[in-house]
Amino acid sequence: MTAWISEHRFAWGALLLFVVAFSIFVFVSNAKTFADPDSFYHIKIAEDISQGKIVKNFTWLPFTTLAEHYTDQHFLYHVFLAPFVKYLGPFTGGKLATTLIASTLIVVFAIVLRGMKISYPLLWAFLLITIFPFVFRINLVKAPGFSLLILFIGLLCAWKRWYVPLAIVSFIYAWSYGGFIILTFFVIWLSVLRFGVRLVSERMWLKREGKTIQISWWQLIKRLAAQPDMFVVYAAVIGTALGVVVSPFFPQNLGYLNDQLIQIGIINYHNIISVGNEWYPESLIELVTSTILLTLLAIGAIVWSSINLKRITLRTFFLFTLFVFSLIFTLKSRRYVEYYVPLGMAFVASAYSDILLHVELKNVWKKIINGRSMRTTIFIYAFIIYVIVGVCIVIPKDLLTTRATLATGFYYLQTHDAAIWLKNNTPKNAIVVHSDWDEFPYLFLWDDHNRFICGLDPTFLYRQNPDVYWAWVHLSRGETKDNITEVVTETLQSQYVLVEKDHEAMMKNMKNAKDFSVVYDDDQATIFQYQDSIL
Repeated sequence: MTAWISEHRFAWGALLLFVVAFSIFVFVSNAKTFADPDSFYHIKIAEDISQGKIVKNFTWLPFTTLAEHYTDQHFLYHVFLAPFVKYLGPFTGGKLATTLIASTLIVVFAIVLRGMKISYPLLWAFLLITIFPFVFRINLVKAPGFSLLILFIGLLCAWKRWYVPLAIVSFIYAWSYGGFIILTFFVIWLSVLRFGVRLVSERMWLKREGKTIQISWWQLIKRLAAQPDMFVVYAAVIGTALGVVVSPFFPQNLGYLNDQLIQIGIINYHNIISVGNEWYPESLIELVTSTILLTLLAIGAIVWSSINLKRITLRTFFLFTLFVFSLIFTLKSRRYVEYYVPLGMAFVASAYSDILLHVELKNVWKKIINGRSMRTTIFIYAFIIYVIVGVCIVIPKDLLTTRATLATGFYYLQTHDAAIWLKNNTPKNAIVVHSDWDEFPYLFLWDDHNRFICGLDPTFLYRQNPDVYWAWVHLSRGETKDNITEVVTETLQSQYVLVEKDHEAMMKNMKNAKDFSVVYDDDQATIFQYQDSIL
């Protein structure tokens, strides 16, 4: 029995890691709130799928680009979410599904590191649980955890040169996440690095042998196309292309991907309009301090690698470039910390595995015991103190901070009663003006009977109807006072205005508007109706 357990110690360790991760994630996400309003949208789409409905025409935001080319970019994530929502309810089902995905991601990360022959994969995977921004992102009832899980499986397939599995994973990724192209990009970059290393090695060998071979650019391209690593690229490209073309949302997914991937994800209009908090830049100081453990480990890995350039493996260099890539994107938009942390940890794990190839830990420990290496002794003791402080103080503090942050946000029954009133007391497809764009997801969850102004991201409205966008923004900010009737009934084509209690300026203006009457009021929101429509 003992021998069997020892033989399968990684599997037992992975199971223990899953239990620990699951327990921690249940603790940090145990609140009757959703930290991100998009969670309500994901639950609603999952509910529809559980009832056999696939939304292809998104008529609920008629002024936005979504009305023209909507795509469920997280389709398979919503398919996974559907049974949880159906049988456990929107709140409990959504939370449980998210916790399972996040816990599985931690274990998959360890499996990927082990597959890349990195030492102590379970340890590095456990360290991910201690980094606050990452834990926060993967515990949102959204697709980040699901996306990362598929991405890392794809990277392992590419590293192992598993062509068919990689094609399948690439296909699945295209149906699961709008930024699916990132896997293909990483695969291409890995193949280029492998070919480059092979080419440089051959050149160095020829130089030592005193030989020269002239190769034209055409010959070089032909040779590259026939490389085994290019078949990895072919697999990723074919799987991705099929995922796009065979999608139930083709061809409107092409226009949607331009909006989501390029216009929102890369270009980003945060300098022009107000967008989601996750799309704003992250300061380097804030990123370093919020991921301090990763920062310290990465600094050590980079210093050692710089001193020992000839000992760096291709694996470490590849992961380092992905780490730098994710760092650049995170500084541009803070939401990409969900890539920065695991890719950074993968680089750190690989670098320290390289160190262990050239350092005998037993000899180091003997030197410490015998006091023959003062610098090493000081470093080890400092590291032990840091670990003790981290385990006893920093990590629990960060977990409590994560729990508190996830507990803030939107009550799971946000504006439920007001939305139900609208559903029962307005004509079907009536347009409802609401006081903020982040209100749409929960209004949509409770009331798919009506249409709304702006939601999911303001960019969708701004790019399609900038005049409507600015008219609505000025109204919602309380800047429109004199021509409210014209703005609401003509520009926004509505008879109903829902104002949440925290929009005091807009609330005051609507109460002063002579052509509107209060038809519903509770502690969360007030609904106004144009008087002519009442008569």
